Amino acid sequence: MNTYSDDKSGSQSFRISEVLYAYKPMKFPGDKSPKQSLSGNCEVNAACSEGDNWRNQIKSVVRILVKNGNSSYWCTGTIMNNTGADYAPLLLTADHCARASSGSYASPDDVSQWIFYFEYETPGCDDVAVEDNKTLTGARKLASSSPQDNNGSDFYLIRLHDQIPVDYSPFYTGWSRSGEMSGSGVGIHHPSGDVKKISTYTQTLTSDQWGSVPGTHYRVVWSETGNGHGVTEGGSSGSPLFDNEGRLIGQLTGGESGCSNLSGPDFYGKMAYSWESNGTHDSTRLQPWLDPLNTGQVSIGGISFTVNFKADTNIIAVGRSVNFNDLSTITPVSWSWYFEGGKPETSTDPNPSGIVYDRVGKFSVKLTVASATGEYSVIREDHIKVLPVILFDSDSKEYKVILGNNVSQKNKIIVMNVLGMVVRSIDDFCFGQSLCSLDLSGLSAGLYFINVSSEGYSETSKILLSGN
Repeated sequence: MNTYSDDKSGSQSFRISEVLYAYKPMKFPGDKSPKQSLSGNCEVNAACSEGDNWRNQIKSVVRILVKNGNSSYWCTGTIMNNTGADYAPLLLTADHCARASSGSYASPDDVSQWIFYFEYETPGCDDVAVEDNKTLTGARKLASSSPQDNNGSDFYLIRLHDQIPVDYSPFYTGWSRSGEMSGSGVGIHHPSGDVKKISTYTQTLTSDQWGSVPGTHYRVVWSETGNGHGVTEGGSSGSPLFDNEGRLIGQLTGGESGCSNLSGPDFYGKMAYSWESNGTHDSTRLQPWLDPLNTGQVSIGGISFTVNFKADTNIIAVGRSVNFNDLSTITPVSWSWYFEGGKPETSTDPNPSGIVYDRVGKFSVKLTVASATGEYSVIREDHIKVLPVILFDSDSKEYKVILGNNVSQKNKIIVMNVLGMVVRSIDDFCFGQSLCSLDLSGLSAGLYFINVSSEGYSETSKILLSGN
């Protein structure tokens, strides 16, 4: 155990109680592949065409680094919707993920150190190196099947300590507890802790068991698809099984499938059994947590969680205005907008209009919405581009460039003829002013291109010089 404090600087003390050592292979020059796949070569990346009809469900699946005493290993889990549709960060995985090979059960302190990886997947079908930096740490157990034996449906439901950030693109998946035998569907998982994979079944599920109690599990056999023959591996445990309606119906306990045994069956604990058949206490049932309103619903759909907005235009001339609309999928109770460079600079309206931009540049927009579950924000850098205006002043017989108020950047003017030749260049143009004259004297009649640029913008306009 290490401790640290710095009385002179006033820093807070902290303690390192444990260190997890993990080895990650490095890529060296000359390697043929940018990524050494951790899972079997028959597996299918979730980004392949097999996942085209399952994009929302794919977003709900996360990789889990499980801590159990002095051991750490991979499992897979799913973000779940509930009948309150309140975006509670509920995650379903397998009970055996909380049990090490020695049989010891993860303590509450262990679960508080589990790490959850979101969007750990390839951008396309090919294997490439991807970042795994979208993470959350810590959760608490809500309910599970009995940890004493393997006769239940092997579920483990937890609630993450933190709300899931909007930029993690979470999907709170729907579910069905009907117990029907789906004729087709998919499993989505992180085999061996690898990037997200998808396995497809086209044979009707059958009812089976893992321990001595009948009817606790679905039995599934995977099918070959266009990009491989997805199966499951270690690390896939706890991953979801979806029916042909895109609803979660079970989580993986284990099985015999693998790249060397493509026809081996796998077994998923039934949600229909997990609902209320593992015991009578709330800590052994899904029902109290996934149906907090006690509606009795047999199935529900999934919901996306986004904070989003749109502007009626992203490019305007200086002095013009922009209207904004909130597109958030949650149910906000309040809104807080910040318009960099805009007037007014802030707003609490859900759909603010008439935001005037009176100086050139690129400006960000930030929206923060508050709902019953907390505050969530989205910011878009350089979202509004405000362009200078070039016009001919008939009174002074001069061309004017309008840059707007508070011009603090040094601008540059380049004038080019139709051949692309620079015929005039002016540095430090219109510094500290909002409107400046553009000297085009001495140029012959014809068409010209005028580029106004600085660090914040660059815009080219056309003008036609007359012969007088």
